[in-house]
Amino acid sequence: MSDEPEDLVLEGGLTPEEAVELGGLLDDLFGMVVSVTVEAEVPVPGSAERLARTVRARIGEPGCRIQTDSDGLRALLGPTGLDRDDPLGALATATATLGGTWEAPVVTDTDLGQVAHASRRAEDGPDGTGTTRIHVWTGCAYAFTAYAEQEARRTPPP
Repeated sequence: MSDEPEDLVLEGGLTPEEAVELGGLLDDLFGMVVSVTVEAEVPVPGSAERLARTVRARIGEPGCRIQTDSDGLRALLGPTGLDRDDPLGALATATATLGGTWEAPVVTDTDLGQVAHASRRAEDGPDGTGTTRIHVWTGCAYAFTAYAEQEARRTPPP
């Protein structure tokens, strides 16, 4: 299957509008995303979003979506224009942008691609008060799905 909207119209018999919508969904699945999570003794509303905005500005994609959770401690940036086949490179870009001393990155292979992760103490960079640790993950959305499933199997519920 092609990911060009014009080809989707020809191949699948989709209307041009449906092809554009499907093309957007494919971009969401196959584009590189950056996930930022902050640990905080006292949650600081919007802290993860602020960090994601910093990364978004650094990669020069002001229109790139940022999705946050209700407590503001998790934010997902993407899909980005970062190389979808290089989660370690995307992680290096994100962590360098956020500054500080990061632990060695960990790359996890899944059936659907790699997910890279690193974390650091919040004191090692210019972050909001109350934040104790920052985590950054990078990978394609479909790889994140496989990663979450692997982690759920590995970690039994309490």
